[in-house]
Amino acid sequence: MAVLTEAQALLSRFKDSYARQDLKTAESLLGQLKVKLIQLPALPPVSQPSATAQQELALARDAMEHAAMLAVKLQDEAAAERAFVQLKVQELPEVASVIQLERWLMAGAYNKARPAVFVPHPS
Repeated sequence: MAVLTEAQALLSRFKDSYARQDLKTAESLLGQLKVKLIQLPALPPVSQPSATAQQELALARDAMEHAAMLAVKLQDEAAAERAFVQLKVQELPEVASVIQLERWLMAGAYNKARPAVFVPHPS
């Protein structure tokens, strides 16, 4: 639980630095945050069930979204690509199905898209 609390505090400081346009500090905090993230049990490389799994996954997704924005702001193409790949791991199944449908439509694979009827979650 202490690692989760530390990671949440680091994310908050990272977001504050990013909002202030203090990109060097944000970059440094992001490195520290990534170290904390790999220590959380619900996230890779461990990926074990835990009582705080939902919080850990939400924290990681938020961190990777902001990491991607920081990389774009710094015009670091390689870092942006890594952040997007790491963010893809955090996608929910509902989002993945929508993305797959969009890919089929963009590729003109209407025969695959037509049977992929899905209903959005009621919430």
